[in-house]
Amino acid sequence: HLIAEAPGAPFNLAGQAGQERDITWALKGERPVYFREPEPGYRACPVYDRYAFRPGMITAGPCIIEEKESTIVVPPDCHVRVDRYLNVVIGLK
Repeated sequence: HLIAEAPGAPFNLAGQAGQERDITWALKGERPVYFREPEPGYRACPVYDRYAFRPGMITAGPCIIEEKESTIVVPPDCHVRVDRYLNVVIGLK
């Protein structure tokens, strides 16, 4: 039986500098998506490559953000912002 302890190293999550950036270079294409609101029906939505996102990128919904692990569908009347830690932050308008 063994119990060991070591002093923990300080954890510092260093973010990247954020400035407003053009998101169009992350654009992969377009796809129709069905939304119930504000009007029921299909809407053409831009499809973005999540791996191409950089801090400060912003766009408005509707849109789709694709990566291997998941797909994010951003509905109309929402906006997307990439923070300094590369998190995708979705807000309501």
